[in-house]
Amino acid sequence: MRGWHSSPDATYDFSFNGNRLEIKTSTRPTRLVWLRGSQTVRDADPCLTYLSIYAPIDDAGINVRELSEQIKAQLPTSLLTIFDEKLGFYDLANCKKRFDLRSATGSFRFVSSSDIPTISAEDPRILEIQWKCSFDNLPSSGDSVSWM
Repeated sequence: MRGWHSSPDATYDFSFNGNRLEIKTSTRPTRLVWLRGSQTVRDADPCLTYLSIYAPIDDAGINVRELSEQIKAQLPTSLLTIFDEKLGFYDLANCKKRFDLRSATGSFRFVSSSDIPTISAEDPRILEIQWKCSFDNLPSSGDSVSWM
């Protein structure tokens, strides 16, 4: 819980003991996600792992607000304040899409940063690059031990 980013604008979603985790979710089995140049490194970074989650839309499923309530109900009292602070960054009332939680949790694929395709911008006038990437065919070779 303490490793969860302290700002929604943070570069990575989690940072813990020198390791970083960036979570990418997709509602399509192709796992198409947007990547930013500031999150992707040119050289392999053994401390950076991506977690790809396929969360299929399901009208009978759960939404992010309901999921956060389930998580909160299982947290020890010592972490409730931190969890509430982190959730305060988001407007969960606008998270209305429902997804299949069981499928989503069964779809976790940890991907090493060295397996993420990159785009290079050598021109110093280019400040940020964003591209769509398919995680569908990337190997599940990332370090899940630090995060599970």
